[in-house]
Amino acid sequence: MSNYEFGAGLWMFQQFVDRYATDAYGPPVSTLEAIERAAAVGDIKVLDINYPFAGEDVTVAQVRETLQRTGLRAQAITPHLYMREFQLGSFTNPDPAVRSKAVDLGKQAIEVAHQLDAKYVKFWPGQDGFDYPFQVDYRKLWDCGSHLAGNRGHGCAECWHRVGPGTFTLRQRNASRRAAVGVTAGQTGQR
Repeated sequence: MSNYEFGAGLWMFQQFVDRYATDAYGPPVSTLEAIERAAAVGDIKVLDINYPFAGEDVTVAQVRETLQRTGLRAQAITPHLYMREFQLGSFTNPDPAVRSKAVDLGKQAIEVAHQLDAKYVKFWPGQDGFDYPFQVDYRKLWDCGSHLAGNRGHGCAECWHRVGPGTFTLRQRNASRRAAVGVTAGQTGQR
């Protein structure tokens, strides 16, 4: 039998916020405290860590030290591209300033991934897309998304990037919900 490693998203050990509890379930939990909670489970070896970190002025050095002390590793870094400021989308937001902020946040997450020796950066654009026909300008949505895909990487050739909505999205029609769409966007974005 192969040796398997188990991992978890660090958010599983933090405060949950959803549409039914916008003030959250439970008290705030810092990234450092959440790492400690994950280590207490026993079988978890790797974590998917959100960035920016939760808590007052939590640094990459503090996260690295807590990971080393607890024996855990960063498997992925996931930038917060789905918060309220990105409610109209992150990389496909109609506002160029918001799109620029999303790209900058992605670049920062890539740097954090380097510093924590994470295997990849996971871009989860859960707000990108639409809920009903003609809610968005489809051509603009496609152009913004393909521009991102064509300019991915930002100096991180050895770092894997994963773009996709996963099994849960906030939109009925996510802009990156199919692998073929992502591949095609990447090809057309390199013009």
